[in-house]
Amino acid sequence: MQKAIKYFIGTHDFEYFHKTGSDTHSFIRKIYNAYIITHKNYVIIKYIGNGFLRSQVRMMTGFLIDISDKKLTINDLKNQIDKNKKVSTKLIMPNGLYFERVYYKRSQK
Repeated sequence: MQKAIKYFIGTHDFEYFHKTGSDTHSFIRKIYNAYIITHKNYVIIKYIGNGFLRSQVRMMTGFLIDISDKKLTINDLKNQIDKNKKVSTKLIMPNGLYFERVYYKRSQK
């Protein structure tokens, strides 16, 4: 999972990583950082980005878990991020998922 999560970092078209019904004009999002840490018996996955699509985080995390369980590969992840092939749309349960904070950037005049 540590290796795979790095593929989300950067600017990507996340059209294959959202739940249908998203009301958006663009699927382009930038992930500034994404990482996994362990604390006691918990695995903490953190994504920092300029915005997220409907269920995007749940789908990305589900993909990582399937890679960890050897159901999917990093190559599958690359294919989906590059929009070559939609491999999985599995959503993890939202239990334990929470929105931590928002950072606002002041516009410069």
